[in-house]
Amino acid sequence: MKSEWIRSWRPPERLGVGLLCLLFACSLGVHYGVSDQNTYLLSGLRMAAPSFLAGDWFASETVHHHAAFTYLIYLLQGMGPLPWTSAVFYLLFKTLLAFSAYVILRALYDRPFLPFLFSLIILYMAVGNTSILSHPFFVPWLLPAGIASTLFLAGVAALSCAAPMPSRCALAGALFGLSGLFHGTFLFMIPLFLGGVWVALPRRFSRREIIAFLVPFLVLTLPSVWSVLVRFDLGEHAVERLDALLRFRAPHHYLPRNWGTAGFALFAGHAALGIIGLLMRWPRTPGSPVVLSAAASLSGLFILMCFCTLILFIPQVAMLEPFHFVALLSCFGLLFFAGAVAKEVESQGDAASRLRRLILLGLGLLVTCWTNRIVGLVLVILIIPCLIAARVRFFGQGPKFAPRFLTWGTLLFLTGLTGFCFPLSMASFSPYGADYALCRWVRSHTPPQILATLLPFRPESDLYRWIRAATPQDARFVAPLKMDRFRLNAGRSIVVDWKGFPYRLQDSEEWYRRIATVSGTSNPVSQQEVVQGYLSLDAERARALARTFDVQYVVVVAPQHLGDLSTLDKVYENALFRVYRIPSDSPPSPSSATQPGTGESENR
Repeated sequence: MKSEWIRSWRPPERLGVGLLCLLFACSLGVHYGVSDQNTYLLSGLRMAAPSFLAGDWFASETVHHHAAFTYLIYLLQGMGPLPWTSAVFYLLFKTLLAFSAYVILRALYDRPFLPFLFSLIILYMAVGNTSILSHPFFVPWLLPAGIASTLFLAGVAALSCAAPMPSRCALAGALFGLSGLFHGTFLFMIPLFLGGVWVALPRRFSRREIIAFLVPFLVLTLPSVWSVLVRFDLGEHAVERLDALLRFRAPHHYLPRNWGTAGFALFAGHAALGIIGLLMRWPRTPGSPVVLSAAASLSGLFILMCFCTLILFIPQVAMLEPFHFVALLSCFGLLFFAGAVAKEVESQGDAASRLRRLILLGLGLLVTCWTNRIVGLVLVILIIPCLIAARVRFFGQGPKFAPRFLTWGTLLFLTGLTGFCFPLSMASFSPYGADYALCRWVRSHTPPQILATLLPFRPESDLYRWIRAATPQDARFVAPLKMDRFRLNAGRSIVVDWKGFPYRLQDSEEWYRRIATVSGTSNPVSQQEVVQGYLSLDAERARALARTFDVQYVVVVAPQHLGDLSTLDKVYENALFRVYRIPSDSPPSPSSATQPGTGESENR
């Protein structure tokens, strides 16, 4: 028997929600392996093909903790070419993200379709064109944090449905459990979050419903919690050493100045929009307490993280990556604002309350323009005609014309956005094809800064294409430490890079040793020092690296490089990069071996 919540859907609304979810999924594009997050793919690819990057220390000889994501990539690789199978899976997750936003809005407002249209515009612009904090909330391809965030929101959506039921609570428990399974941060965050929700709502869930929730949640998460705790048994004095390494490698987890510059000002804008939305329209529907309690619990958890990290400087808490909490809070804030704006377009009310809401709406649009000018401009263009149409009889249709105007205007906007972004997303599959005329046209009309984020520069793509064609598969490279795409796109091993930071202490110390050796600095204290040190790499140091790490090739950014490599064989050059072959004049030294206890058998 279908629940009352499903039966209450009108067929046009079902069709509209499904269509908009698909448009939202397609509009963000499918950019395989972009950004520095592609390191998460490596363990799954190596599981599918053990010879892939067999000579790469980070990929083959360190322990990776995203086990569920590793098996997911292994499964997708077995189903077909990974760029395409992961694209399909990623589209499904983006559809789930959009649908979860709709269900949450349905719990907040009686008529959720118009708020849903607004939320897609705001979410698209906030997620697609900017990073919510230092870490993208949902970058345009699969990664553990994106999957965990989406499943987290889906769990909130399942809990917030009209009336609690054991089956719905079991679904929410499974979704939260999967969220924790895909990302370790959520393993520790979710129990605190759920504790806050249940404290705020003591009478909403019965004992049967709580048990129905806990069974799938605990079954999924307890084995992962145990394995993570066992692997992080650091021992005496290890906490201080790991803390020092993380302050060097990931200061945005720790330091106030990095938190501010990394995007907390952007979060302040999203939080302000959420507060303005709640002041405009405080939701009073039966499901709204769950959503509001969820946002309040996340806020409390974020305050706890800030206090422990910024004031007490507890390194174990900083490793929980508080920006994930902020990304989810930003999403809730944007949903509150989208719902309030849509309700203002539909509302009538008395003159005094209408004036107060219009003042708040103007303040919200001002904050939106400050946060993202494109979002603010789009909202202003859509809202002002609708407000005029809602207050004045327009073509004899009166206030009812405003929602219709907004619906069709937003559908046209999202359709045009999808028509533009989807061909661009196909272009990102190079070198896997998709170099069609339509893709080239879209690329030619895309701002360079967006292309730089979504796609490698053409010289970089040409470099990877040459490496795959002209060098042996077992070749090992020294590459610029910030070339985070090198392993995946070139398909070749490297000595070390900045993003490939292992989790265990002994592996982290080996990573630091390699960073110092490749950069030519004895005790580097910042990323800038490391990058600058690599620019001075000369032929003598290159030969020393070849003896230490059994390296055959070195890659440099030609316009920036300062070291003299002229005595080496230059085998490739384009407008940006040069590749030199290092002659093998002596066997590798014993220091190239990894530290004890980090071998392949432990990795598996």
